[in-house]
Amino acid sequence: MLAGDVSSAVRALKSGDGDPILVAGSCTLVHTLPLERLVDELRLQVFPVSIGNGLRVFPEDRTKLWWQLVDSRTFDNGVVANTFRPSDIP
Repeated sequence: MLAGDVSSAVRALKSGDGDPILVAGSCTLVHTLPLERLVDELRLQVFPVSIGNGLRVFPEDRTKLWWQLVDSRTFDNGVVANTFRPSDIP
């Protein structure tokens, strides 16, 4: 569990020894970490289903972040798993 300044806490975790950090199920962290440039890899799955509403993957922020596609896999059920890494190149 993180408390206080989340960005500082994540920077401290990243600078230490240990396994990769996975964020799953925290909309607040998912919105905060990319803007703070604390994401090394972004994995997005696209499902062939339309539900009309839900939580946003990205915050309603005008900051433009560039990502480089490094892997893409399509499964028999139509799910596409994409892996991105931060990029400075548009």
